[in-house]
Amino acid sequence: MQGTPLLVVLGFSLCAARLAAAEDAPPPQGWSGKGELGIVDAKGNTNAETIDAKLGLSDQIGVWKHSLSVDVLDAKTNDVTSANRKDATWQTNYDLFRQSYVYGSFAYIDDQFSGFAYQANLTAGYGRKFIDSAATKFSIQIGAGYGQLQPETPIKNALGTVIGEDKGNKESAAVVQGEAKFEHALTSTTKLLEDLKVTYADINTYLQNDLAVQVKISTKLALSVAYGVRHNSDPSAGSKATDTLSTVNLVYSF
Repeated sequence: MQGTPLLVVLGFSLCAARLAAAEDAPPPQGWSGKGELGIVDAKGNTNAETIDAKLGLSDQIGVWKHSLSVDVLDAKTNDVTSANRKDATWQTNYDLFRQSYVYGSFAYIDDQFSGFAYQANLTAGYGRKFIDSAATKFSIQIGAGYGQLQPETPIKNALGTVIGEDKGNKESAAVVQGEAKFEHALTSTTKLLEDLKVTYADINTYLQNDLAVQVKISTKLALSVAYGVRHNSDPSAGSKATDTLSTVNLVYSF
C-alpha cells in the first residue's frame, strides 16, 4: 500500500526528533525557490503529450515567511484530454520561537477528473519544526478553517470520451487540515522528500501524498523522480477516488 513507506519515514523521523536536538541557523532572508518541468511528446501510431510543471517560491522577512506553490498537469492522448489539473497554495508563517510558528493558508484545486469542479479552503493553525538541520528537516502543522467545493459529474459519449461536465451545487463546511513534511540528504548529491497533506470535512476528505528523490546535476539543476497520490473520499459518480502520478522532472533552484 502506498502509505507503508510513509509510515516508516514518519516513524523514523519522530524517533530522530526525540534523540537529536539540532541547532537552528537563522533563516536566510529574501526570495528563494525552485521550478520543475517534465515533458512527454510522442508521435506515431499514438500521439501523446504530457506537461508537468511546478513552481515553489518563498520570501523570508524577519519572523515572517510567505510561500507560494503552483502545480500544473496537462495530458492528451490522440488529442483527447486525459489529465487537466491546476493547484495553488499560498501560506504565511509567523515565527513564535526558533522551532514553532502560526500560519494562515489558502489552497485551490481545479482538477477536471477528480469529480469536483474545484475545491478551496482557507485555514489557520500552528506548526512545529521537530528537526531543522542542514541534512534533515521534519515539520508538522495542523489547522482549521472553512472549505468550499463544487461537485462535477463527467458527461461521456458512447466511446467513453468525456465531452462535458454536469456541475452540482456548491457546498461549504468547516475543515481540519494537517500536513507533515520530511526532507533528508541521503548523500551529498541525493535527497529524499516526503509531503503528506490531509484536509478533512464531512462533505469530502482530501489526501495528497508526494514522495520524491532528487539528484543534483549542478549547483542549480537536479533530476527528480517522484510518485504522487491524490485521494477524495466522496467524488461524484463516474469519478475514481484515487489518482496516482509518476514523474521524472528537471528541477531548477534559485
